[in-house]
Amino acid sequence: MTLTEFLGTLRRRWVYLVVAVVLGCALGTASFAFATPMYRSSATVYFSVPQATSGGDLAQGATTPRPS
Repeated sequence: MTLTEFLGTLRRRWVYLVVAVVLGCALGTASFAFATPMYRSSATVYFSVPQATSGGDLAQGATTPRPS
């Protein structure tokens, strides 16, 4: 089969190609949407006050309520 024959076959059967691509995209999207997450992450950031004058100033960040 030459390149010209191959391209002619694609031209004649373009509907099948489009249906296969759309179906593949739909199945991939559905599997992504309904898949169970494999992991979960969270992050916590702590910082100190550079102008702290006492230990209480620095401890204030440790006693501040943290969001859940």
